[in-house]
Amino acid sequence: MPCDVLGQAASSIVNTGAPPAWVDLPASEAVGNVPTDQSPHGEIFTLFDEQVNAATSETFVHIEKEITSEDAVQNGANLAFPYDPSFQALILHQITIHRGAQNIDRLDPSKFKIIQQETDLNRQIYNGTLSALLFLEDVRVGDRIEYSYTIRGKNPVLQGRYMDTFFTKLSVPVEHLRFRLLWPEDRKLNYKAYGADVEPTLINHDGLKEYVWDLHDLSAVVPEDQTPSWYPVYPWLQLSEFNNWSEVEAWASGLYVNTNLDSPELKAQISSLQSPHATTEQTVQAALDFVQNDIRYLGIEFGPSSYHPTEPVTVLQRRFGDCKDKAFLFCTLLQGLGYEATPALVSTGFGQSLPDLLPAPHDFDHVIVRVVADGKTFWVDPTRTYQHGPATERYLPDFGYGLLLQPGESDLTPIPASDVGLPETYTSEKFIVSGQKDPTHLAVVSTYNGFDAEWMRAALASIGNEGLAKSFLNDYGRRYPGATPAAPLVVDDFPKSDTLIITHEYNITNFWVLDPDKQHYRCEFYPLGIHSWIIKPTTSIRSMPLELSFPRERVVHTEIDLPREFNLSNFTNTITGPASELHIQRTYVDRRMTLDYRYQSLTNFVPLSLMADHFYSLDRMESAIGYSLIWQNMDTSGTNQFNWPIFLLIAFYSLLLAIGAVLVYRFQCLSSGHILQAPPVIESNVSGLGGWLILIGLGLVFSLFRLVFLVIQTLNVFSLWKWQALTTPGGISYQPAMAPVLIFELLGQLTTLTLCLFTLVLFFQKRRVFPRWFIGMLVFNLIFIFLDAVAVKGLLHSSKPQTGITLTRNLTRAVIGCSIWIPYMCVSRRVKSTFVR
Repeated sequence: MPCDVLGQAASSIVNTGAPPAWVDLPASEAVGNVPTDQSPHGEIFTLFDEQVNAATSETFVHIEKEITSEDAVQNGANLAFPYDPSFQALILHQITIHRGAQNIDRLDPSKFKIIQQETDLNRQIYNGTLSALLFLEDVRVGDRIEYSYTIRGKNPVLQGRYMDTFFTKLSVPVEHLRFRLLWPEDRKLNYKAYGADVEPTLINHDGLKEYVWDLHDLSAVVPEDQTPSWYPVYPWLQLSEFNNWSEVEAWASGLYVNTNLDSPELKAQISSLQSPHATTEQTVQAALDFVQNDIRYLGIEFGPSSYHPTEPVTVLQRRFGDCKDKAFLFCTLLQGLGYEATPALVSTGFGQSLPDLLPAPHDFDHVIVRVVADGKTFWVDPTRTYQHGPATERYLPDFGYGLLLQPGESDLTPIPASDVGLPETYTSEKFIVSGQKDPTHLAVVSTYNGFDAEWMRAALASIGNEGLAKSFLNDYGRRYPGATPAAPLVVDDFPKSDTLIITHEYNITNFWVLDPDKQHYRCEFYPLGIHSWIIKPTTSIRSMPLELSFPRERVVHTEIDLPREFNLSNFTNTITGPASELHIQRTYVDRRMTLDYRYQSLTNFVPLSLMADHFYSLDRMESAIGYSLIWQNMDTSGTNQFNWPIFLLIAFYSLLLAIGAVLVYRFQCLSSGHILQAPPVIESNVSGLGGWLILIGLGLVFSLFRLVFLVIQTLNVFSLWKWQALTTPGGISYQPAMAPVLIFELLGQLTTLTLCLFTLVLFFQKRRVFPRWFIGMLVFNLIFIFLDAVAVKGLLHSSKPQTGITLTRNLTRAVIGCSIWIPYMCVSRRVKSTFVR
């Protein structure tokens, strides 16, 4: 933190004295109503009392706080009293440590250091605030520190008008919080509370009105990340002597008055922007480029300078200024060129909620400009840097409303949400994937448009090409640990279209990662440009709304050239939540897979009522992005690892078939029930295993061997490595229905084999039940072949010609067999005379 110590004379000057006579000191109320464990900082304010006398421009502050932990000893024992020396004076009244019955006086002016603590220098803002800093000695847990001070003086730029804010809850628990205001009876006061319904008590006495907001037993406010800036995280009170926006405009317009329009520097600069061949748009763009790029940003904002812009000629001479300085200079240049340009006060935090505030200068923290030229009205921000393209197409954040500084302006003016220069980034990735142990090449081309291009130019200006290349390498390295740069990072800037293109390439070793089972390799593809926008906030159980970046669009297009054919399907999915949308499309053609992602934010915040739906949509997006490919380990094609689950299934099912066959044989062939049936009529001349029965017998024997061979061939598919390749998502032949179809085929073949063997035994034993079982086997075989064909064509979507031919041939053979042999079994005299046992 920047910290400049002033000279020796200043460092020893601390004014002390008694509180002003108008101050009303409340009695101490340290009754312990707020639990100590509620304090996130290890301290509790037993009293926070702020009193303001508007007539004398004095503010008195009286604080008592209890130290409840070692953390508070470390931080809470350092006291800082900030003030602006250009118009304020600091008077210290009391610093006391209360320890049991002891009251230890620590108000020693010689122990103070006056420092100039520029907390905003990282934003190029110099506020000039001084702090009287005291490091309290001998502070212990359980001590109660009491101190009070008065700040006297008012910013003269406000011309005697009063405005103020006061928080009605703090980041630490407060037992007694009070805001007291003494107000002259002849002046009107406006006040409004935000985030909490608090009302003052009002007492009239001695020509003054006394307003008191008196609050007790307040718990600490626990902020949540990504809370919108307009949301009152800390409930607050606003007070203002301005009655309407017209009064604010009249006050502010008086600050933007040029007194040196005839200066040679100003005239020369206006002349340099004029060109006989330039269009109006080109002239306005030239003026905007000059103010944005040639006038560096630096804010000197203390005293009157916190509101009063610097003379344009001075800004031109020193070549720096803050937002109001740059806006004033830009308006002056355009007016000198003959165009209408008007400063507009805006708020970077309140946005659309700005009309809900009381009219006051402190509602605004930024200045932009409305330009009217050639019948076109557009808004620009002269403070922004790294913007390119025509002035009419440059991005402007959604400020919502602004106060135009022109005569007769009586209300806020709506500022249209920008529909140009929107933040858009398109990332194209090209993977050339090699073998399992070979490196993969990745080329990335990112195109940044509008505000995204502006943001990336700022990043390049801050860290340079080398720093940006390292940042990209770290991002990709976290996802692909083997990534190394394959070429220098290349930046191409196209100012006319406000587009920035960055190209970077990587070689990735160990792209295919071997799984712990060593049966297959896995690689992943992940849209890094999308992921950061679908991460849930740190605080997901919320009591406050959630801010989103809006508008926001990210597109990632990934092409992947694969080293071999994979059995991959096309896929499309759109996930829409209450605040964002993600579209995903996957296509695969001829060893090239394409992944397309498009993310868009739909709003700038999520209310509590939609929070659960929003987080649910983010979870769906998180699980949907990215894609994994699985490739069986080519080194394990001869593995002897056993597929125990499938083996146990086959053994159990085969046992069931064997038991069933034995039971059926004993019941239908050996049971005495058959002896009671009427004896068959035997024709001796046609009995015996002859005639067409010879063909049936040969067919059964042939079918038995054929089925044994087919089962053995099918079992080969169930070896562990092939089974994983076929049934694991991302495998080279994976389909969701592959596992059930393969198991169905195997169990069907085992059933047919058992039926064939059982029927063959009945055939050679000439059992009477043979014809029925033979017919049943034929019908079962037909149904099984039909269902298998439906599964292969319908569930696996097989389009291979050879597969279709095989299925058709098997089904035709089964139909013909049923058509011939079922009628023969029913009408043949030889069958009836042979199978009689």
